Amino acid sequence: MKEVRGLYIHIPFCDGKCTYCAFASIRYAPELADRFLTALAREWDERSPNGNARTFTTLYIGGGTPTLLGPDGLTRLGTIIGERLDTSAIEEWTVEGAPATLTPDVVDAVKTMGATRISIGAQSFDDQVLAHLGRRHTGQDIRLTLKRARQAGFEDVGLDLIASLPGLTRAQWGRDLEEAVACNPVHVSVYDLSVEAGTPLAESIAGGGTGLLDDDARLERLALAADSLTGAGFEQYEISNFAKPGFRCRHNVECWEGHDYLGLGPSASSRLGPRRRTNTGNTEDYLAVWGSCPRGVATAGAEDDDEHLSPWEDAIERLLFAVRLREGLALERLERLPASLPSPLPPWRPILDELHTYDLIEVASTAIRLTPRGRAMADYVIRELMGIVEP
Repeated sequence: MKEVRGLYIHIPFCDGKCTYCAFASIRYAPELADRFLTALAREWDERSPNGNARTFTTLYIGGGTPTLLGPDGLTRLGTIIGERLDTSAIEEWTVEGAPATLTPDVVDAVKTMGATRISIGAQSFDDQVLAHLGRRHTGQDIRLTLKRARQAGFEDVGLDLIASLPGLTRAQWGRDLEEAVACNPVHVSVYDLSVEAGTPLAESIAGGGTGLLDDDARLERLALAADSLTGAGFEQYEISNFAKPGFRCRHNVECWEGHDYLGLGPSASSRLGPRRRTNTGNTEDYLAVWGSCPRGVATAGAEDDDEHLSPWEDAIERLLFAVRLREGLALERLERLPASLPSPLPPWRPILDELHTYDLIEVASTAIRLTPRGRAMADYVIRELMGIVEP
């Protein structure tokens, strides 16, 4: 097995549900948090790859809202981590947080546990839009959180924004971008709005209560973000991610480059050699398997999604995610595949030509790169390259 350098821990707790959110989460309760941390430690002890338990170089704690654990919960989580790996070897340690939960004592606890990076789920600075989305913070909360993070000694602070939000005009989106730049983070993620089945947003759209932007308007919003942020000194190093020099999110970059990673907690995914596993997203089922609940309590949903890929699937999947990055996919990597894999290559050139015709990729002498339009349709482009969708 390759060296496993990345560790992801999913904290499933939130203090409410946003209208667009389909992530695995459950309402925070102290008793549930206590049981979860016990279960997390047990899963870690069982599933950490042999020989790699103390060699992770990036650690990403996401959710959910990890900062809902509060100072005591974060301290206990830090102890669990410190007992199982050499924290001095961690080169990047990210903790996600929502602005309303990043109080001064929580920010201090995040710093004390050893984190080097905070990622703030801002989404928008417009209070009316935030309320419509079901967010539990205001634009002022975002500004205060950034100030607190810097006062606590964090240089690596990022913001998440969502483009194409219902009710957010082009002018409001422009102001969101101006606010983000004025706050002077070193990293900004700009996500296109994704409508997930079963969410209140999807139900509102189906009932005619919410309208979405058309494709051209969505592309315009994303282009405005790229122009605004690159003009302010950010590098668009991946489809949705912009960073000041030296502040790319290393954990995510290594995943996109095809390196192995271990995921712990409900809904967390792992990539270990040819094995792709995603934990159950049901927190109670997760606790039944790994926590103090009787084992018989778990339902069928407690079964993880566990798949062993063929050598071909493994290599192609690792290879093509590099298309997401600014540097693109080196053509020489495609040309090296046939010698090592039993399956024949798909007809790359006709696929590339078609994607180029539709302005989704540009094919340089050494690499395939996404165009601005291609970035908005990256999942489709990758499926085409994998040969899953017929051209």
